[in-house]
Amino acid sequence: MATLGGLLGTVILVIIIIVIILTIVIVAIILAAGARVIKSVNDIGASCRTTKDCVSGLQCMGNTCQNPRSCNVNADCPNNFVCQNGQCVQNNNYCLSTADCNNGQHCINNACM
Repeated sequence: MATLGGLLGTVILVIIIIVIILTIVIVAIILAAGARVIKSVNDIGASCRTTKDCVSGLQCMGNTCQNPRSCNVNADCPNNFVCQNGQCVQNNNYCLSTADCNNGQHCINNACM
């Protein structure tokens, strides 16, 4: 009986160790899945409201700083962009709020005036 008790204790200890290891692995997987690559402010892939929020040369398209799209006509570009010299560029008069406009201008119907 003493050996059966010792064997049972060893089995229970092994089960506890396996549960601990599985818990650590599951937590590591969850943390890895939730990790996000942090973009430097205004870099490609960074969040933006207007092109003014992005570094020079990037455009704010779909609320993300991106390289400009090539185009032939305005219809090739996303909303609030126009085709200039073969690239989609944000309409300079476009705004979401007065803060997006130059001093003295106000944002009225998404246009700086």
